[in-house]
Amino acid sequence: MTRLTPTELRQASPALTDSIALTTLTRHNGDLETSFAALWAEQHPGQSFNLDPFDVPSRSADSNKPDRSLLQSTLTVLRQELCGDQGFRGQLDEYRKDPSSAPLLNAAIATVSGLAIANGIPLDGTLAAIVVLYIAKIGLAVICDYTKPAKAE
Repeated sequence: MTRLTPTELRQASPALTDSIALTTLTRHNGDLETSFAALWAEQHPGQSFNLDPFDVPSRSADSNKPDRSLLQSTLTVLRQELCGDQGFRGQLDEYRKDPSSAPLLNAAIATVSGLAIANGIPLDGTLAAIVVLYIAKIGLAVICDYTKPAKAE
């Protein structure tokens, strides 16, 4: 579980004023994964979401298990787009230096949302805000390494 501290949540608040993302994060005590899942469920009723991208079900898996295809696609596309995007890396670095800067956070949110939408992933500004805060918390280098595709043998 990755959680924003109360201080981190307060620092992000200026950019998330009157935002569904802020309300959801507050309701879930800064828990980024739970907040993302809750927002996803609201925006995409009937589709479930598993937060573990490496928990891939077998073909005989229970049909009630969450759909993993969107998360896998999201991680793959965001990794390809964001990990090689020096502009986003710069935006994120600047935001991490000044986490109370609404313009810096909003620029990173717009980048993530735009890249996702351009690649056919329905990630609006609210969901993108959670993604950016998660990447800022964990670090882009960790995200890029963690989601790196395994080399074919």
